[in-house]
Amino acid sequence: MKANASRKTEYIRQTEEATNEYLKELDKYEETVRAQLESEGKIKPVRCRKRKEKTEIISRRESRTDPESGFYRRKGKAEGMHYLSHETVDSKNGIIIDVAATAGNVPDSQPYIKRIDYIEKNLGLKIQEACADSGYDTNLINQQLSERDINFYTPERTEQKRGTTEFQRKDFQYDEKDDRFICPGGKTLPLHRLNRTINTVTKEYRCPKAECKDCPFRSRCIGEKGSDKRIQVNIFCILITCFCLHNKLFPFSFTLSLIYHIYIPFHTLI
Repeated sequence: MKANASRKTEYIRQTEEATNEYLKELDKYEETVRAQLESEGKIKPVRCRKRKEKTEIISRRESRTDPESGFYRRKGKAEGMHYLSHETVDSKNGIIIDVAATAGNVPDSQPYIKRIDYIEKNLGLKIQEACADSGYDTNLINQQLSERDINFYTPERTEQKRGTTEFQRKDFQYDEKDDRFICPGGKTLPLHRLNRTINTVTKEYRCPKAECKDCPFRSRCIGEKGSDKRIQVNIFCILITCFCLHNKLFPFSFTLSLIYHIYIPFHTLI
């Protein structure tokens, strides 16, 4: 929704931004998984496990006319100061049961779980199925819906080729019993560490450099300049795989029309 704000009143403001709720939730999952892996002896203990909360100075475009709106810029869309409308629809009866508005610069996924919990608590609805577009398909949302026993339907993810080498992730066999990967050359990639970036937590599986150095598949796997093979696996990977398989059995478009679910569209009603 376009804000009633003149483009001439926009300005760049330097503002402090504290750690958002998404990162705080991710911190909790990281701490739990790290503690489990350390207790099982799969990774080495680290001295400081908790990421320090910090405030960053960022540049943000704001409007003097409507300071509560947010600058919206997406491919194929008109940019400017906007609000985002998140409508929740009971598709069984075609009734809008909840509407929430956020500033135009807020990620689609940010209000999703809060709206789910709000509906269940205030309307007394027990949600069993949820359906949303790809903007809401984040690893953390998949995890949190699973914990609430809610099946989640989104457009099928497309796997993109990573890097320029021939061997891809699908060419490495996962050994669930020993929690390791086996490469096309028969060498093993044991769990090495838990790796944290700003928005993701992954398990890093790594093949020793000595094993990769003289491997006949080296050029096809890591290239001539690579030192060792590493595979990053999101800590929610097993859950995401289950949801993807479920979505193949019950496609997104089919689900929209036939089952009772909660759908939060972007400026779209069904």
